[in-house]
Amino acid sequence: MTRYAWIITVVGAVVIVSGTLAYRYQAASRPAQPAARPDLSHIGGGFTLQGTDGAEVRLKDFRGQAVLLYFGYATCPDVCPTTLSLFKQTFARLGEAGDEVQVLFVTVDPERDTPERMRSFVRYFHPDFRGLTGTPEQIRTVADRYKAAYMYSESESAAGYQVSHTDIVYLIDRQGRTARLFSSKTAPDELAAAVRDVLEG
Repeated sequence: MTRYAWIITVVGAVVIVSGTLAYRYQAASRPAQPAARPDLSHIGGGFTLQGTDGAEVRLKDFRGQAVLLYFGYATCPDVCPTTLSLFKQTFARLGEAGDEVQVLFVTVDPERDTPERMRSFVRYFHPDFRGLTGTPEQIRTVADRYKAAYMYSESESAAGYQVSHTDIVYLIDRQGRTARLFSSKTAPDELAAAVRDVLEG
């Protein structure tokens, strides 16, 4: 190889390496695109159920607020108390913004969950949390609207049956639309950030 051919080869290699590094730098310096959120327009919608005071409660009563909705039951041994504890911790992080948020806990066990039992259960976690009930048909209609599943099975316990249900937390925006879905295992900081997002959006 001649001296000039060697120089051309080295210069070409430097140009290729420099171009590669520049491309990698530009790619790394581009802001990451936020992941697209799933379309939840087919989940949710308005409903009317009964509050623990016997009065009708409608989702549209909370228009202008954010709503945290959950389907469960008062004698649930684990996931329901965990979820209400999550809501309590989330409210602690929200501070005054919590005044713009309503928790609605819909029973999927209306036979055992009397209004008195529901009131006592949800208010143990926070005085502003609201329990909702209704006829089995009304509750099934609302649950189906939110794609929430539950079923009863025989048990040797004194209650005679147990209830299995999905573990879904529905975050509903100020316009009554389902904005995000979470579970009872969500960190309170994550849920509080999502609620703030909805309130500010």
